[in-house]
Amino acid sequence: MATPKYQESADEAQRLWNEGLSAIEIGRRLGYSDVTAWKAIAHWHRIRGLPIPNAKTRRERIMNRAKQLYDAGREIKEIAAELGYTPRGTKLLLDRWFEVHGQEMPDGRSRRHSRRKAS
Repeated sequence: MATPKYQESADEAQRLWNEGLSAIEIGRRLGYSDVTAWKAIAHWHRIRGLPIPNAKTRRERIMNRAKQLYDAGREIKEIAAELGYTPRGTKLLLDRWFEVHGQEMPDGRSRRHSRRKAS
């Protein structure tokens, strides 16, 4: 019997997960669905006796990665492309990060304007 695709690619899926990619983007890069990507990540954790990421930890992880990229000066559309999200979904993630941390999200227009000046 053939080994399931998610088991074969668990190490690669986890490597991409560690790079901060979303399951959608991992699935796209490995040629399967985000559901299969989650199965691969869960399998990787399960066989090592580690806790499997749940929805809350996955969301927090993506939110923190989006904030890292935002702090590095990346535009929302660039962050969205890297994470495999839509720009609107990425903006909502960032809004939530700032809300959870009791901060107000800077106006993106002023960020874009200052970025153009520096170029």
